[in-house]
Amino acid sequence: MESRKLLIEIDFINKMILPQSEITRIDGINTTKFAVHLGQKQEIDEDLIEKFLSNVVDEFWHTDKDKLDFFQLYSDGTYFCQRQKMQYDFKTESTYYSTYSFNGATVEQAEEFCKQCHNFLYVVSELKNIKVEGNVKEIDKEVLLYEKRYWKLKRQKGEMLINSDWRVLSDIEEEYDGERARWIAWRKWIRTQTLLKPEDERFGGSGLNFFKYTYELRWPIDPNNYLKKYPNGKLEDGVTDAPEYMDVNDPIQWTKHDSEASTDFFHQREENMYMLSSRHKIVNRKVSNDVKNMMKLMGIQDIILPEDWEKFYVYDSELDE
Repeated sequence: MESRKLLIEIDFINKMILPQSEITRIDGINTTKFAVHLGQKQEIDEDLIEKFLSNVVDEFWHTDKDKLDFFQLYSDGTYFCQRQKMQYDFKTESTYYSTYSFNGATVEQAEEFCKQCHNFLYVVSELKNIKVEGNVKEIDKEVLLYEKRYWKLKRQKGEMLINSDWRVLSDIEEEYDGERARWIAWRKWIRTQTLLKPEDERFGGSGLNFFKYTYELRWPIDPNNYLKKYPNGKLEDGVTDAPEYMDVNDPIQWTKHDSEASTDFFHQREENMYMLSSRHKIVNRKVSNDVKNMMKLMGIQDIILPEDWEKFYVYDSELDE
């Protein structure tokens, strides 16, 4: 016998949603699914919670005098619902809220409310995506930042060459056979490496594309670092030969030159921007009629840019799936 599973949990007091199952939404003959972080609580903006409770949720579930606190639905149709009911204390002539468990809904009503919660989670997810798009647009406008990024890399390239000039002087004795040849090969790679500028047509006018290129750019480690990685040219077992110096197929020998990262470009921002450039795609959004109506009831079109609102369209045939 299949055990009872939690489908969704929503905590209106702490403003958290915990989806536990893949969300499937049915609208007429159409069915669509969207990804959620299963088993991971997601914090919801207080203003959105209030809009959802006030403008979308039926008074059967929530009113100002009978507030919805907590809701869980399980795979067998059972549910748990906690509410706060306004009470009047005649002795003190004051009002207060009393917490109680609500069980007056049918299975169908609980499932319908669960569907609303799933749609609400979808709305929240889409609003987060729009905020990310706004961040992307703002970052793309920071031309000066990318120019600094380019000149920083160019400066690093020059410093690596200047600081290693003495390594290839004729009167410098080698510590091992082939040392000078390795330094010459390393310096040649650094010297001949062409750094693309932010305005290069290959980036399509996007600062984030340029940033991704600079972030993924790898320099070969110098001969001294090679020996630190592979003492005596051997692997950890001390017997197996290490990959040849500057082997393009050995990721250990290629790294970011990041010694100055803390002076003009913060590491944490660097990581965040790379995640944006790698994962984010600006696309139109296909939503169900239920979701679009919920967005209208919550006034979503009033808190996002008009052009972003127009990205949401309702699918009306199986061809749209």
